[in-house]
Amino acid sequence: MRPLLALLLTVAYATAALAAANGSRKQPPPRTGDCRWVHGRFVVANGSSIQRIWIVGSKRIVALPDDYPYLPRVLADYEKEYGWHDEPGVDTALYADFRVCALENSKPGHMQHVRVDSLRSGWVARKPFPRR
Repeated sequence: MRPLLALLLTVAYATAALAAANGSRKQPPPRTGDCRWVHGRFVVANGSSIQRIWIVGSKRIVALPDDYPYLPRVLADYEKEYGWHDEPGVDTALYADFRVCALENSKPGHMQHVRVDSLRSGWVARKPFPRR
């Protein structure tokens, strides 16, 4: 009976740790200078702060400053290939795990500016609601 209890407690702690780690992937960094990994969809949009990342599983969108010169190569290549200027590319997005660092404090209901240090596990896919 004791080994079973120990196993159940180990699984419970591991599950709680995993949930906490995944929960942090659904929020941007809270304070300026803080960094964290988020799973999101990078798109080139219209308007200000055109390079945006929607954090999957949340209602948050973070953005890179318009004059941000230090894009990781993968994002620069994606933007060149599928950017707003290219009509067929409007319906595509880059999904990945992004390492973002806050350039300003997080404010609920507002788009937060971040920098992207790196990304992993990326792939290009069609947006779920293509332009009509």
